[in-house]
Amino acid sequence: IKIRPGCMRKNIYITGLGFYTPLGYGQKETLKRLRNGESGLKVKSLWDGIEPCLIGELPDVSFDEHIDWKEPFRPTPYSQILILSCYDAVMDALINENDIKLTGCIMETCLGPSENVNEYMKDLLLIKKGIISPMKFTRTVSNTALGDVSRYFKLKGPSCILLTESSVSYAYDLIRLGMADIVICSAIDLVTKEVILLKGHDGKLLYSEEDISRIHENSDNDVDAWASGCCTVIL
Repeated sequence: IKIRPGCMRKNIYITGLGFYTPLGYGQKETLKRLRNGESGLKVKSLWDGIEPCLIGELPDVSFDEHIDWKEPFRPTPYSQILILSCYDAVMDALINENDIKLTGCIMETCLGPSENVNEYMKDLLLIKKGIISPMKFTRTVSNTALGDVSRYFKLKGPSCILLTESSVSYAYDLIRLGMADIVICSAIDLVTKEVILLKGHDGKLLYSEEDISRIHENSDNDVDAWASGCCTVIL
């Protein structure tokens, strides 16, 4: 690892925030509803045959209304969520074109990407009968979402994907050590059918909006509510 001499940073600031969550799209709408005590969680079933539970569903947002995507292949829904959240944060931070090129991106996630892989394997094994699409295979097994963000914003700074680790902590160290000037930090995940089935089997789901307070009261994490969304912080 090369550290630029004399570049140890003492002061690091949050310059932009971006949100695409069950509370809405955009910083203003999300923070307003948070201050009003809303959670965006509802008792609902997103899949046939699964009992309704407390869950956070993303509102419909037009990707094309906000993003001028010029590539011939549209990004996956997972990538679209990340791009929209990053775009909201970049607009908030007012990063100019010269600085954005040297900006890095660190994405943290958990179980959401498995849905894209599962859908690909279903097509491969059940529908396509073993015929592999080079384009789809590449987009599935590579760091698709992170690559989509890097290409769209033309980022050339350090970037990586983390599983269940803090993107902000890594970004802070990169800037403090002089290895990056600006880093987009995003946390993204999607609710999947498999997660809901597993947590329901383990008795860790909530089934009433009145139980939302139990999430904060239960420090042992015996119960929880699951939601899709992405939050972005720019350092």
